[in-house]
Amino acid sequence: GQHADLVGELNPNKKVPVLTWGPFKLWESNAIVTYLGERTHRLWPADAEGRGRAAKWLFFEARHLSEPIGELWFNGYVARQMGRTPDTLAAEAASKKCARYLAVLNDHLGKDAWMLGSEYSLVDCCYGPVLDAITETIEPTNVFTLSDYAEANSISVHIVEPDGGTDDLTASD
Repeated sequence: GQHADLVGELNPNKKVPVLTWGPFKLWESNAIVTYLGERTHRLWPADAEGRGRAAKWLFFEARHLSEPIGELWFNGYVARQMGRTPDTLAAEAASKKCARYLAVLNDHLGKDAWMLGSEYSLVDCCYGPVLDAITETIEPTNVFTLSDYAEANSISVHIVEPDGGTDDLTASD
């Protein structure tokens, strides 16, 4: 589990993901994605402007989407799995935040196929799981549906579905 002794030694928060590269240890998913992009130069922007856009969308996901989607996921999925009563007030507040920021994301993805343009990037890796969590949470609670955000839903489908165009994500050297 997430609280295994080894994870606690690598991350003081006792959570995954954790990346170790030789003696280097890194935690927080968006920091790991950034490090991998910078280290490997694969699926990552080559210029400063592109890296700035990548940082913008990684911060956007971490600051504006993760919290409300996490709240919806807990109250819409985890609570049910644990036999607990969902906190409907928290779910309603989270759904309002979610709707506000999903609208921004949906508008952006209406202009570009992927987060950084026409090509899949490591930034998209952060959005697939977050958006996929919505399908496990808000659909059953009928707060709102991801289908209201067709463009945002499309990125989740492309990343999660096997035929979503990401069969070979490796970049050539």
